[in-house]
Amino acid sequence: MTSLPYPSDLSSSLDLVEVVLNHFSIAGLQRPFQLPRFSPTFPSVAAFVELEVKVQLELMREEFHNKICHVINFPKPEQEGIRKAEKHLKFYLPYDCRAAAESFHLTLPSSSSVEKVPPRSQWSNYFVVLQTQSQESNTNELQHVALAYCKQLRKDGVAFQLSRHDSAKIAHLEPQTEIFCRPLAGGTFKKTLFQALKELEISATSLENSLVTKQILQGHLDTHIKTLDELDQWIGSSKAGSDGLAIDLDQFNHQQQRALALDALSAEGIVMCQGPPGTGKSHILCHGLLPQAVQRREKVLVVCNSNVAVDALMLKSVKISGLVGRMIRCGFKGNIDDEIVKMGLYAEGDAEAIMDRYGNQPGSNSNTNDQLVQGQIRAKKIVFTTIHYASKEKKASTSTAYWNFDTLILDEAAQIEDSKLFVLLARCPSLKKILLIGDPKQIQPYISDSLRKQGYGKSTMERLMESATSNAATDSGKAPFVMLERQFRMAPLLRSVVSELFYDNRLEDDECVKDRGPIKSVPLTPLLVINVRGTKMMFSKLHQSYANHGEATVVKEIYDFLFSADFNEVLNTGSLQFDDVCVLTPYNLHKDRLRSLICGANEDDLDAYAGHVYGRSQGSPAKKSQSILGLSADDNVDANKATQLQNIDTVDKFQGSERKVVIVSTCVDQKPQRAADPHFIDVACSRAQHLLIVVGNFTDALALDPNWSRVHARAVEEGTYLEHTIDTDEEDSFDASRLMEKVAKLVESKSKKRRTS
Repeated sequence: MTSLPYPSDLSSSLDLVEVVLNHFSIAGLQRPFQLPRFSPTFPSVAAFVELEVKVQLELMREEFHNKICHVINFPKPEQEGIRKAEKHLKFYLPYDCRAAAESFHLTLPSSSSVEKVPPRSQWSNYFVVLQTQSQESNTNELQHVALAYCKQLRKDGVAFQLSRHDSAKIAHLEPQTEIFCRPLAGGTFKKTLFQALKELEISATSLENSLVTKQILQGHLDTHIKTLDELDQWIGSSKAGSDGLAIDLDQFNHQQQRALALDALSAEGIVMCQGPPGTGKSHILCHGLLPQAVQRREKVLVVCNSNVAVDALMLKSVKISGLVGRMIRCGFKGNIDDEIVKMGLYAEGDAEAIMDRYGNQPGSNSNTNDQLVQGQIRAKKIVFTTIHYASKEKKASTSTAYWNFDTLILDEAAQIEDSKLFVLLARCPSLKKILLIGDPKQIQPYISDSLRKQGYGKSTMERLMESATSNAATDSGKAPFVMLERQFRMAPLLRSVVSELFYDNRLEDDECVKDRGPIKSVPLTPLLVINVRGTKMMFSKLHQSYANHGEATVVKEIYDFLFSADFNEVLNTGSLQFDDVCVLTPYNLHKDRLRSLICGANEDDLDAYAGHVYGRSQGSPAKKSQSILGLSADDNVDANKATQLQNIDTVDKFQGSERKVVIVSTCVDQKPQRAADPHFIDVACSRAQHLLIVVGNFTDALALDPNWSRVHARAVEEGTYLEHTIDTDEEDSFDASRLMEKVAKLVESKSKKRRTS
């Protein structure tokens, strides 16, 4: 199939809705846009903007096409396993639509009896497909009529903007035709990005004078690379007290001290700190980098990908004496930790102002329309927020500017692509320095598999580190970035596996982890591999994801065993609590299957929670648990059940977290697929403090991957490798007794074995 050329007028209009509706059509969605070959460098900001728009349009085309082909062809589910009708609107055309087709706008008054499923679903700012029932009496399949954008859904009616290529089909529909409207993708986040790209293009000339921008465009740090000798000299003079440093360097190990030195010696540009798993990235950020910046009288913007990550950093920072009273949290109040709000650290505006129709005051959710919010931001030296909030348009101030920062600290920067970093620069052109803290060996930015195969999907940090490593290879004395090497999380065996596979054996153990793992009197070691054969991975078109019921039943048995009396004293930490154990997998559908089996959650409610029925999920963990368990907002959630649910997730969601015991369920059967991604393997194998249990097919699928093969070999070497075969016909009546007998022998004390032999 030939690919589509890109429209020639993209640079003149970066309004997302206009671009999509002017250039997308249902018929054209099956043909991919022709992307240029990826280059790690960009000649200018304008060239970057042009490429990024093309990438975003191809991602949207691919998402629309997948939804239309695989998910939303039927008004009601016909396949077993699809338990509820999908989210949709249903209405009857109240009039002749020829005028609507000519104006590309379709407005339905409230008298059109618009039916919403579910009743409280949100539709404004959604790209949708309009459908009618097929005229063939022997099929339940819907016909796709037009792409559209739902501008508003209010009590007085619904307003759609139509695709110019599809609108003619609307003109031929008779009054009272039944129309189904199905969501393809939300437009809010993409609109924010396109608006920021437009501003970036306008301000390109001034931004290109910035060293930060030059380094991002060129893909390397040029001459602004320090030597190891320079870093060590700074450490020595700071310890001697000649620099009047506000922090005690003795609380940091040598590589952490070097990272602080690299920051202190770099007045502008990009500074990078690679933090492999468990090496104390948040410690150096909160206790080192922030106090240094405050001492230099810099105004700092601290940004993370998620609200949970932002709150975790802020709650650590509030305990540091030199930072007290200097920080504020911005964002959407419902997603922010209650403790931060109670401490008065949240930027909120005029509580007496008149509410809008959604029940919000103008200054709630850190709305920068409100001068009180602006004033709170202006008054603090450190602002914590998410990358989404930092990317939103900031209202102009009537007095002095408030969204001006000297330094940006970007946590988990290896998950942040170039576009998001450029958007932050467009919103805050005053930035002189950016600290990228993360690890390109772990989870990468999200992008579709087809675009990743073309070279897209690398973070700014990964591009710069690859270039810096290559350029500095001829001079071992250069320090283009600092990698932290001492880890404080994993038992030594787990560290050795991760270090060998991904970090050239550079990781070392802190004293605090050297006794982690099962007690010495049992055969079990910190690594247990269970090779499960005979299971089958199934693909769901509805969810666009995979699940493996047979493997999930094995995982449930292993999970339950961890809380049994037989395992009670196996770890020297004592008996396990539900928050001590997590179960991780590559796939969302397999995660749902695990939640259903382990927690007893109804799969209808899992669908609802995933957004196939109810749309966007609630931010609060308690509300999430209520949704998954099929409870109303007034029902009490069993605390143990809620904890279990929150600790069964995809690997991507668990980066940055750790548990005493981690079970990895790979799900795959014949080919390794997503489970073979080295970034996935790195994160999956580095979450556990004491015990890592990997469940999967090591005979077929995982044997094809060299990293998993090495994990398998280490387990065999350590004597903690088990095999078990499941007859696929017996998945629903799985007899776990033989497998669990093998597991029980691994935790039986050696002295007991001697007495019984």
